[in-house]
Amino acid sequence: MENIIIETMKHTFLITIIILFSFFGCNPKKEYPYYEIIQENITESGSKIKYEAKAVLKPNQNLDKPQMEELLKHIYDSVTTRTPARPNVVNIFLFTSKEHMESDMGQWVGRISKAKNDNTPNLQIQFLNSVNENPIIETSDSTQDGIALEQKQKIWEQLILAEDQAEELAEKKHPITLKDTGGKTAEEIDLLRERARRNMDLNREYEKKLNDKYRRDIIQKFEIDESTLEIIIQEGLNKNWPFPKKSRG
Repeated sequence: MENIIIETMKHTFLITIIILFSFFGCNPKKEYPYYEIIQENITESGSKIKYEAKAVLKPNQNLDKPQMEELLKHIYDSVTTRTPARPNVVNIFLFTSKEHMESDMGQWVGRISKAKNDNTPNLQIQFLNSVNENPIIETSDSTQDGIALEQKQKIWEQLILAEDQAEELAEKKHPITLKDTGGKTAEEIDLLRERARRNMDLNREYEKKLNDKYRRDIIQKFEIDESTLEIIIQEGLNKNWPFPKKSRG
């Protein structure tokens, strides 16, 4: 009788092990593409608890739209469950690199957000390849038109910085934005507005003059022609090359 009980217990234990193995073996923990949250901030105002964050993907992860949406939902779920105060307002941006994040030009590839009264979060995906809906991954040795990728991106960067400089110099010479209006009277602000209206055409003309000069300088420096520069500009826009940090005069 004792042997029968022992054998029965062994049989029961074996069945239990098989069931557990089958469950965990067939349902492995979901692995998500590696990402890092670079910036995050939580603020509270009355009943509103707001969570904001910027996350960056590990390089060379070729995610399609469903994968990116799934990753954003995972980040959202992990954030809303791990924070001590459960946020009811969320805004999370996903970038492919720190350079895209630091450009401050809205170069995120994914966003998940939720307003206080929303029942579910909202998803947005941008800068995907229009052919196969995959984010565009490039390697440093890829070339087009006989120009290496690194060289094209250097041209792109210098052109963007030159355009920033042209905009800033035009603003200094012919101001069109209202700045430092604190403490000014309504009459003084109206005068500044009138000056800005008068400067509109002058500002645009001077900025265009500077941009034309800078473009000629870049063409001469890199020994390319105007059509090649236009191709590089379009490629940079289509492939979401990171904008350099805006220069400050």
